[in-house]
Amino acid sequence: VSSSDDYSRRFRGPAGSYLLGVQTRALLKLIEPLGTKLRILDIGGGHAQSALPMARAGHHVTILNSRAEYEFRARRECAGHDVAFLNGPLDAPPVDPGSYDLVMALRIVMHMPDWRGFVASMCSKAGRAVLLDYPSWRSSNILEPLLFNLKRRVEGGSTRKYQLFWPREIREALRTSGFEQRASFAECFLPL
Repeated sequence: VSSSDDYSRRFRGPAGSYLLGVQTRALLKLIEPLGTKLRILDIGGGHAQSALPMARAGHHVTILNSRAEYEFRARRECAGHDVAFLNGPLDAPPVDPGSYDLVMALRIVMHMPDWRGFVASMCSKAGRAVLLDYPSWRSSNILEPLLFNLKRRVEGGSTRKYQLFWPREIREALRTSGFEQRASFAECFLPL
């Protein structure tokens, strides 16, 4: 769903443009301490909303999609940029341990049944850092159970249920895999 043109329509217009702008600034700010020309694995990045800004900033990005047919949009959006494509399970990327400076996953962890296993897999493939986003209980997402059906109607039925997390849960999952939270960025207070 998130690799389709239909999904990308959620981010058209002033509100979507604003959200993607905030996301891009946050991503670039968070990875700045890692340096330039990073090797980045973007797990589930078929929409290219993060891969393209990273490539434009001079990084080499590989997008991991679960199936080749999910690459169409990203290939079109990233044409002419330093972006490669890989297919395989999102929760077990088919890459060598530590082969990427940064492994990132946006709007994925909240949909993973074994989210801790997913975070551990990200960490095992990252040489230096992982970057992920999650909906926090410490925001208006706490209203998600009450507003889900309304959100589904507004978005045309493509909305999926998702998990909410306490920040300490994410920190503990990272720590278990040998990583430590160094920075965070509160992207939104309101649900997407």
